[in-house]
Amino acid sequence: MKRRFLSFVSIMAAAAVSCAGLTACVDLGGFLDNFFNGGKDHTHEYVKTVVQPTCTEEGCNLFECSCGDSYKSNIIPAVGHNEITVGGKAATCSESGLSEGKKCSVCGEFTVKQQYIPALEHSYILQTVDGEQKEVCGVCGAEKVLHVHKKRGAVVTQNKSECAECNSYYKISAENGNSLYGFYDFYYTENAKEKQSLYYDMYNACRTFGLSREDVAVKTETSGGNVIVFYPLAEIDLSKYSLSADDIYAVWKVFYVETPAYYWLDNTCFFYTLNGKPSRLPLCIDKDYAHYEVRLECDNEIAAMAEECSRLLYGYTSDTEKAVAIHDFIAERTQYAYTSGGEASSEAWAHNIVGTAQKGKGVCEAYAKSYQYLCTLNGVACITVSGTGYNGSSSEGHAWNYIEIGGAWYAVDVTWDDPAGASRILYDYMGACKRDIAASHRADTPAGSGVDYLYQLPELNATKLQLNLTRNSYV
Repeated sequence: MKRRFLSFVSIMAAAAVSCAGLTACVDLGGFLDNFFNGGKDHTHEYVKTVVQPTCTEEGCNLFECSCGDSYKSNIIPAVGHNEITVGGKAATCSESGLSEGKKCSVCGEFTVKQQYIPALEHSYILQTVDGEQKEVCGVCGAEKVLHVHKKRGAVVTQNKSECAECNSYYKISAENGNSLYGFYDFYYTENAKEKQSLYYDMYNACRTFGLSREDVAVKTETSGGNVIVFYPLAEIDLSKYSLSADDIYAVWKVFYVETPAYYWLDNTCFFYTLNGKPSRLPLCIDKDYAHYEVRLECDNEIAAMAEECSRLLYGYTSDTEKAVAIHDFIAERTQYAYTSGGEASSEAWAHNIVGTAQKGKGVCEAYAKSYQYLCTLNGVACITVSGTGYNGSSSEGHAWNYIEIGGAWYAVDVTWDDPAGASRILYDYMGACKRDIAASHRADTPAGSGVDYLYQLPELNATKLQLNLTRNSYV
């Protein structure tokens, strides 16, 4: 996979400066008229345009001359917004909610924005299930999972003070196939609180947007002579942080990599600066998903894929069986996405879970994100890894996965186990150990910056995962 994703740019913004300009038709002894019109006298010829008032802009009769001069008459005040109520969604102990909002029925602008409501806490009670006492939520029926303390790199520890999940500055509930591995890893870095706070802001913005039915309007900016076209779903205030540009990029990259459910996120990060300091971060979606109808169709396809995978896993009791079955499920339904010229596709869907769910095609990023998404939904601990793949004499940007089975970590590369033209699925990189991938896969690290930054990965197991393929219908 060539690195389509993760390009960065900042827009420099200084204090506004007001300038007065010369108008061609100002009469200064005829000098300017003659200067701007090749020495010829100019007579205004105005064209009338009737401008209708909008919710926020006044209407008028606008008279414009080709020389640039203009005037208005019959000013009509802006009509104001026609507010309607947008229904909210109550939070439960298993799903987040959304507050009630208000928007204009004419222009669609929200006058009262909907706010994200965190999922409620489970209400656990002691129950006897199949003769065994367990703590079960009296509302949704979820069983309480015993927590294992882990320090950086997913190393088990008995010391609670070393556990990021217990001590992080912000509490987030992983939802819908997303991971929080990178979020917790920031706890062990410099400026930990601010990095986790920025991540928290991004997560809340995306969870709120994920419940929205709104289209996203296009915006443009000019920086260094280049026009930037983007679709912001939210704007995050950076002025409250002391984070450097590399810190901001690192948080954004981690968030982008480990949240496959937010497939609509754009692969470009940029922010505004004011007086040399980061001021605002537009969190953007890809233009292909700006319309709600498109996102709804994608959501339905993704939900159908997840349901089909869950049915396939019915009766599977071990994480190893699930991990192998999901590996095969993705490989069976997905082909590598090439352009007509034989290059890796740069289409947005080819780099996210829509490629697997809707198109049946994708590059390594789609394979890896889909594997994390389906594993996480089905209770198998999984993270996405970005880095470089080495295949013979060539190398290119690549993405794959790590999974945790029985307290040990293994590598999975569904892309390389599904080579083009192969008559069957391979298992060379299903549960691979450290030795298996040392020469062919090089992961990004916390020492990298920008596109090369990644959270500290767990140490891979010394031996390959033992697979039982007897239940695999694709062998």
